Amino acid sequence: MVACVLAAVSLRGVASCFSAFIKRYLGHENAATPSYWTIRLWMLRIGYYKLIRSKQQADDWVWIVDHTVQTGPHKCFVVLGVRLSALGQSCVLTAEDVEPLAIEPVLTSNGEIVDAQFEEVERRTGVPQAIIMDNGSDLHKGGQKYSEKKPGVIIVGDITHKCARELKKLLEEHEAWAPFTKRVNQFKREVQQTPLAALAPPAQRTKSRYMNVDVLAKWTRQILIPTADDPGSAAAILKCETDAVINKLSWVEQFRGVVTLCDELALTVEIINEVVRTEGYGERTPATLDHLLPPPTCETVERLQTTLRDFVADQSAVVIENGLTRLPGSTEILESVFGRLKHLEGEQAHGGLTGSVLSVAAFASTTSNEEIRKAVERVKVKDVRDWVKSKFGQTTQAARRLLRDAFGEEQKQDHCEAFC
Repeated sequence: MVACVLAAVSLRGVASCFSAFIKRYLGHENAATPSYWTIRLWMLRIGYYKLIRSKQQADDWVWIVDHTVQTGPHKCFVVLGVRLSALGQSCVLTAEDVEPLAIEPVLTSNGEIVDAQFEEVERRTGVPQAIIMDNGSDLHKGGQKYSEKKPGVIIVGDITHKCARELKKLLEEHEAWAPFTKRVNQFKREVQQTPLAALAPPAQRTKSRYMNVDVLAKWTRQILIPTADDPGSAAAILKCETDAVINKLSWVEQFRGVVTLCDELALTVEIINEVVRTEGYGERTPATLDHLLPPPTCETVERLQTTLRDFVADQSAVVIENGLTRLPGSTEILESVFGRLKHLEGEQAHGGLTGSVLSVAAFASTTSNEEIRKAVERVKVKDVRDWVKSKFGQTTQAARRLLRDAFGEEQKQDHCEAFC
C-alpha cells in the first residue's frame, strides 16, 4: 500500500502484490486478499485524511494552484502548499515537499468562485505569502479579486504555461507552421506501425492545446532534426535500411526553415524553464538567463527571448520588492501529481473525474506508517463516500454504468431476436 502511494503503482498491481506475497511467504494459496476496490478505498481514506487534517497557521505559505480537467463536466480546483521556511537551496519541489490544501471539483469556475475558494483555503493556513498559478482567465480574475483584499499577497505566473503560450503565438504567425503540423500528423500515421515508430511525434493533448507547441518543438529538436541530418546513425539504432529513413523524412527538407526555427525556439524555452524551475524568481534569475541564452539568430527567436526574459524580470522584481530573496516560479509539481493520478487510474482516467481525485492528496506530503495508521483510524469509508457524493453528485462513470444497466440487457435481447 505504501508503494502505491509513493510510487503510483497501479491499484490492480498492488492487489496482485498482496496476493503474491501471501502465497510466496505465508504459504496460503487460497487466502482472501484485498481487492482493487479495497485498496482504492484505503488510498482515498489516506488522501481524505491528509486533506482535512489541521494545517499550520503561518504567514509564509506559498499556494500552488491549478485546475485539472478530464472527460465530463467537472474540473477540479487544486491547491498544494509549501512553507517558504521549508525551501532548500533549490526551488525544485517534490510531492513530499507540499501539503494538500484544497481539492474542489466544480461544474463551473469564474473569478468569483476562485476568490471564494481562496478565502476558504485562507481559513486553513492564514493569508499566504504568495500564490503561483497560470494565467487562465478564471484563476487570473480570482487572484486579482483576492489580492485586492489582501494587498500583501504576491501573485506570480507559472513559467511553463507562459513559455508555451508565447511559443504558440509566434509559431502560429509563421506561414509554414500550419502546413508543417499537418505533415507531422501524416508522418505519425505513416510510421507508427513500422520499424520507424520511434520517430513518431508525441501524442497531442486535447485539453491543453497551447502546451502541444512546446512538446512538438522539443520533439523536433531532439528527434526529427538529428535523424534527418544523420539518417545512417538513426537507421543503425532502428535496425532498418538507411534508405527507409531517408525516404520517410524526405519531406523535412521542404520545411527546413520552420524546423530549424522550432529547434532554436525549443532551446530557448528549455533554458528558461530549467532556470526558473531551479532558481525560481529572484534577484539572480534574470542575470542567469542573460548568461545562458544563446544569441538569437532571427527576429522571431529574439522576440521570444525578449518577451520571456522581460516576464521573468518582472516577476523577479515583484518578489524582490516584497522583501523576498526568491520564490518558486513553476506549478510543475501539480502537473506531476496529476500525472500520477492518471497513471493510477489507467484507462479509467478517460472516464471523467471521480473520487479518485483524492489520491492527489494521498500523493502529497510524507506518507509514513504513522500517517497511514492515523488515516485508517480517523477516516471511515462513509466519510469518503459522503465527500464524493457531496462534491460530484453523479460522475460520468456512474452515469455510464446506469445507462449500461438500463439498456444493456434490452439491447442484448434485441440483438438476439434479430439474429434468430
